Amino acid sequence: MGAAAAKALSIDQNLLLAQAFFEAGKIEDYSYFKEIQAFERVVREDPGREDAAAALIFNLLWSGYFEEALSLSERVVEVNPLSAGSHYRLYMALKSTGRRSEALASLKAS
Repeated sequence: MGAAAAKALSIDQNLLLAQAFFEAGKIEDYSYFKEIQAFERVVREDPGREDAAAALIFNLLWSGYFEEALSLSERVVEVNPLSAGSHYRLYMALKSTGRRSEALASLKAS
């Protein structure tokens, strides 16, 4: 992942998604904080980028930022209500915040 991102960045340093995957794929000098920041930049600049939002939601859930993951998950489902993956991530975020009945409804939607 990091090598492919580095190759893309050697062509164009402004590729935000490549920057995010470069941070995620670092072996030496890895920073979870920098990875989250990089995916936040991608989502902020291109809110319809479901792949970047998925990575950010995973990172937010994994690091305990449940409310932030829920907020982003809800926005992604609003943008693409037919995405099974988005509904599944919303399920995970709802479950993490203790909203079990809503989580199950989202799981069924996925």
